[in-house]
Amino acid sequence: HGPENGASRLEQCLPCTPGEFADGAGRTRCSLCPAGTFANSSGATGCYACSEGHYSAEGMARCVACDTRLTSDRNASACLLCSEGRFLDRPESVIERLANTSATFLQEQPSLCADCPPN
Repeated sequence: HGPENGASRLEQCLPCTPGEFADGAGRTRCSLCPAGTFANSSGATGCYACSEGHYSAEGMARCVACDTRLTSDRNASACLLCSEGRFLDRPESVIERLANTSATFLQEQPSLCADCPPN
């Protein structure tokens, strides 16, 4: 951020807000964290990747968990259904059939698509 109230740049360095970062000295403005990443505190010098099963849009202060029927890879900007023949490998859950395939089913908690067992 630039100076405020007539202060010189050296007198008034302001921290980036959550969802933004400045990755080097002498920056005159903060950059938004790219989609799939986040910065949850002020003054960030970089952004962290969203973990599997979570996503974020550009400039987010935190990642959002995917809906129980969806999953995502690390660094995702959106959540998706598992492809046919795969399921969400989430412990402690109720099995639920997904549309368009009898071979795909879903479980609950941190999401990772895994191959369905034979038969």
